[in-house]
Amino acid sequence: MKHTLTAFLWLLSSAIFAQPTLTEVFETEFLEIKRLADERNTPALVQAFGKSDALDETILLSLGSVQDDNAAEAIAEKLGAASEKVRLATCFALGQTLRDSPKATRFEPTVIERIMKEKNLRVKSALIVSLGVFGTRTALDEVARFSFKEPKLQEAQAEAIARFAIRQMFSADAVQTLAKIYKPKTQGLNWCIYALSRVPDGALLSGQMPLLCRATESRNADERMFAVLALSRVRAPESFDAIAARLHDEDWRVSVNAIRALQGFATIDAPTQEKIITELLSLLSSPNYHIARTSLETLARIKYFNPADAERRIAPTIGNQLRAPSPDLSATAMRALAQAFPTTALSYLYDLKAHGDTSLALLEAIGLIAERERLIREDLLALLLEILSQSNSKRATVATESLVRLWNLSPSDERFEKSLLSALKFHSGLGNSSAVQVLASALSDSLFFKQQYLQAFLDALACFKSSDNAETVIALLDALKASKEPSLAYKVEPYLSDENNAVRITAAKVIEKLTGTRPQVSQSDAPKSPYDANVFSRFTKNPIAVLTTQYGEVELELFLNETPFTVLNFVALAERKFFDGLTFHRVVSNFVVQGGDPKGDGTGGAEQTIRSEFSPRSFERGTLGMASAGKDTESSQWFVMHAHQPHLDGRYTLFGKALRGMAAVDRLEQGDVISAVRIKGTKGIKGK
Repeated sequence: MKHTLTAFLWLLSSAIFAQPTLTEVFETEFLEIKRLADERNTPALVQAFGKSDALDETILLSLGSVQDDNAAEAIAEKLGAASEKVRLATCFALGQTLRDSPKATRFEPTVIERIMKEKNLRVKSALIVSLGVFGTRTALDEVARFSFKEPKLQEAQAEAIARFAIRQMFSADAVQTLAKIYKPKTQGLNWCIYALSRVPDGALLSGQMPLLCRATESRNADERMFAVLALSRVRAPESFDAIAARLHDEDWRVSVNAIRALQGFATIDAPTQEKIITELLSLLSSPNYHIARTSLETLARIKYFNPADAERRIAPTIGNQLRAPSPDLSATAMRALAQAFPTTALSYLYDLKAHGDTSLALLEAIGLIAERERLIREDLLALLLEILSQSNSKRATVATESLVRLWNLSPSDERFEKSLLSALKFHSGLGNSSAVQVLASALSDSLFFKQQYLQAFLDALACFKSSDNAETVIALLDALKASKEPSLAYKVEPYLSDENNAVRITAAKVIEKLTGTRPQVSQSDAPKSPYDANVFSRFTKNPIAVLTTQYGEVELELFLNETPFTVLNFVALAERKFFDGLTFHRVVSNFVVQGGDPKGDGTGGAEQTIRSEFSPRSFERGTLGMASAGKDTESSQWFVMHAHQPHLDGRYTLFGKALRGMAAVDRLEQGDVISAVRIKGTKGIKGK
């Protein structure tokens, strides 16, 4: 920073806010703290502590986004603050900062000591949860031993154990503690059941079957949903019956979890498999898109005891879905046939091809069928090669994925190598990022890689900048690791000072792989997010984004104070109609609907990237989050949650929540169009 904090605040208030609507000194300082966090300026943030409790709270929440463990000592000192809000913000900042940090063990005794001394139940609960976010196995054992009578503290204890389990840490003692403190809830997430659903060890869960079976009958949909998931790890008749009873649940999300859970029971014996098949086939006619789609996906994954009989009985029913009015259900059916019943799928494929259909689903099916049959059909190979040389990035991407499956069947066939190298050059020149990513991954595979591919990777790398194609730059850098050539490190070194944090980290990992030595990642000032402070003058409370879909409108409140740069970025894109006409390119049933990609394949974005802005909020049903390729790589892609998914907390920017319209969100299918996104509530509204 060229100016001191005081001087910069004066400049900010006099130059940027010449006609301010945010008049209080704290509000000006608040914006400055957010700017410092956006620049990842940890020293300046720490130096700003002590002016007021309100400002300290803002600094701590901001440090939770920066996640620089060099600030851990300064953060921990705030555990003794007089203000409850400051102590709560400290718990969040400490968990975020120490998660995955080698310094975590140094702070566990401090937090445990504070838990014992803290009288405020809210702060005590936050301290317990913080341990779950950053603590080691030793801390898990400590949390499992806690004995609390207060329901709020027991809930915090369950959440902490869940946070450990999210990080693949669990124990028999922790499971016993969850069973001991479990109490049914009428609504909201039951942390005990959620924590049990994150434990992958069926042996640890087997003793809790009675509890979990009762939970599948709870009035609380979230409780039923995660109880079904936990029971899926226990292969027993009682757990099967409890899961099967939820296939026709009143909440489609519970049904989806139950359908997925059945897959694990399909290998027990033939009678059980037959029951499962009968249920899944009946669910294909469900009017609910998610239930029908998940049933198709599950039928595709079952290992059938009698494949020939299954193909005769089941494949025609799946084939009927190829004529479904839903394009995505039709594509899912084609994929399911190719995975489970390649002979039938091939018949359908040739029929579709004869009628001029070369859809993405058909191109994907070519590779899946070849993989299952262990056979390359020359006419279908020719079709893939033809598509590969066309400019359409989506089609080239899918064609590449299928070609790689064929290449695996015949690694010595030089046609694949020649065609894929040519395609890498062609699509790099066009800037087709998704195709280039898949091509780079294929060519760097250890089964195929040759040293002469290196120049092709370097040439492709020269075609992309991290500012608008960070994922592609990362994929190409990653491809260079296959060379194992130390002299190549100098080609990667410039990326150590790239403006994109994820690119810098990748470059360091690549050099370490090539040379055996991990270089220091550049600490140069990160570029600022695109930002016009005058935009704040339009908002006196959180703006509302109105998302228009074919199923109705969805009103989304945007959290301006908590995630200002993310909100302003979203507003700016919406007001230039950036989102209008784009698709929901990704829909994962009972997880998210995702849109905002101008390329429509998950690799695109706007012209700029912005910083991550994490908050203590949890990703509940209806919350709005930013997609990313790693920390500080957000751009224009966003998602709305179908269900509460705490494993996203503190890792993705949560910047809004649906106020109404979730019925429309639930009906969205992959490929549906975003009709419009409009912003309202910009003037004449009193402060919030």
